[in-house]
Amino acid sequence: MKIYAYDVLEAERAPFEEAAREMNVSLTMTDALPGPSSAYDAEKYDAVSVSDRVKIDRLLLRCWKNGGVKYLAVRSDDLKCVDTDAAKDTGIRVCCAEGSPESVASFTVMLTLMCLRKYKEAMRRGQAGDFSLSGLAGRDLKDLTVGVVGTGKTGTRVMELLSAFGCRLLCCDPKPNSAAAALGTYTDAAELYRESDIITLHAGLNEGSRLMIGEDALGQMKDGVILINCANGELTDPEALTAALESGRVGALGMDVREEGEDLTRAVYHPDRSKSRAWTYLNQRDNVVMTRHLAFYTESNLKNAVRGTMEQLARMGGRK
Repeated sequence: MKIYAYDVLEAERAPFEEAAREMNVSLTMTDALPGPSSAYDAEKYDAVSVSDRVKIDRLLLRCWKNGGVKYLAVRSDDLKCVDTDAAKDTGIRVCCAEGSPESVASFTVMLTLMCLRKYKEAMRRGQAGDFSLSGLAGRDLKDLTVGVVGTGKTGTRVMELLSAFGCRLLCCDPKPNSAAAALGTYTDAAELYRESDIITLHAGLNEGSRLMIGEDALGQMKDGVILINCANGELTDPEALTAALESGRVGALGMDVREEGEDLTRAVYHPDRSKSRAWTYLNQRDNVVMTRHLAFYTESNLKNAVRGTMEQLARMGGRK
């Protein structure tokens, strides 16, 4: 089997090479993004491997199919970047990685602690030689109530990690599961907003959840609530968040995601090029800790995604 891998990170190269060697497949890697102009680089290859940074549309799939590609693997835990109907029509079989919640869940807890302990302001002061303690008193998780919105694999794992701190856990999800129920108390969103000192978002994005954290939801929350979002930037309204931070309704914000189309992943950030002035403003605040799609980025997560998708491609190609 011949596999062409697009948009390969430096940290993915060793796992790719190791998997290819062990599976005895021919592999070509590039850091270029897939597109109509680069599609024919994969001509006469059996399969392509891609990240989830580019929409895989009908035109691109047709180009690959014309070049002989039969299989497509996405190194992510979903197929949202792929036009799956078009893939079916062109006859290209598609697979994705079996994602682990560990990296995102632990990153969520880290952001929570950073916000609780006022890390950003403390770090900024320390870099300027100011080691005073005024205004830096934090809070202990054991004294607080944490609300988890969305109890899929990642939300449930976050609850497991947080349970070690002794905090009270609330959760809400249209599809409750027994593992989360054993760790916390299911309630509706209104009660969760009202009772929680910290709210962390792990809901999937759909028309019902898009901009779910807006003016109305924020108005139901405690003054000084801490919000954490490592799920999807479009769950939150940046303008409403700005107003809530300025008023003190939101005491701190931890974000690893931004709205769709604001892709700053793997790039140098230039504030004047940002599509959202609200995010640029928020990032300058001491009570906002903002990273850009970093939660997934661990050695084990990358290795598992690479190896898992390579193994699936081999199976689809008839190899054991």
